[in-house]
Amino acid sequence: MLVGGPFWPTALAHLLLLMVIVDAYNGRLPKAFIALPIIAYAGYFGMYIKDSIRISLHERALQSKNPVSVIRFDPDIHDLIIGHAYRFVEQYQVSVVYSKSHGDNPEGYFSFRLLDQKSCKALEADNKPGMKLMGVQSRDNRRNGNCILRAQERPVKEHITFKSEPNNSWGNKGTVGEGGYVLEHRGEAVANYRTASVYRYSFLPLPIFGCGLNAGIGRWECDAGFWRTIQGLDTRPAGAPDELGNDPVAIMLGIPLRQIQSGDKDSLRKERLLR
Repeated sequence: MLVGGPFWPTALAHLLLLMVIVDAYNGRLPKAFIALPIIAYAGYFGMYIKDSIRISLHERALQSKNPVSVIRFDPDIHDLIIGHAYRFVEQYQVSVVYSKSHGDNPEGYFSFRLLDQKSCKALEADNKPGMKLMGVQSRDNRRNGNCILRAQERPVKEHITFKSEPNNSWGNKGTVGEGGYVLEHRGEAVANYRTASVYRYSFLPLPIFGCGLNAGIGRWECDAGFWRTIQGLDTRPAGAPDELGNDPVAIMLGIPLRQIQSGDKDSLRKERLLR
């Protein structure tokens, strides 16, 4: 593992096929041997194309099923409760977002608010118990001196809750794994938005063979096959307006993105939710 042994077959296999082509061309091998690398590469790319078609069809099926603007979010009536509240409140036009908390929190929830530079400095000088100022990620917010305030606070309005369903692509590298979000309103599940990812073959054939230490489970594992990389599927509905970004919560509630730089906006739209 320390010298990259499992990846040696990648170079050796391509070198072998190249040598077959060179030797057949120079007459050291019968010309018919040129068929060997042709069959090898054609077989792999045929498998790659078949896999790509399967993934594309699955992607389109989810795009056609995922809902848009299920409930029109009204901040005067609703409180939004999601697991990624910290990230959501910075990216989208909503004043406060809640998440359930664990541990020593008498309210049972945290609230998250994006504050301007003046409010951030005022709270730095007078930071109350149960409150915490947190950093921001986007370039616009960093440049403007904004921050996020996390407080121990219970939502008091009508709850709109999203429960995330974990993605199951990790177990089987050849299967499209699905996760997603379930929208609950007034105690009932009213919509389901599916996300997906898959371990897919790389464009160039990269055969691997060997063993490595899996730190996640604390033991050695051996494998043989072609290298795969994880890819998030684009399950965003075709009818969703661009200003709603790529977050399923925003798409289902019709909450637009904040005004941010084009570079940050592009990165948000390309983000794949693989939870």
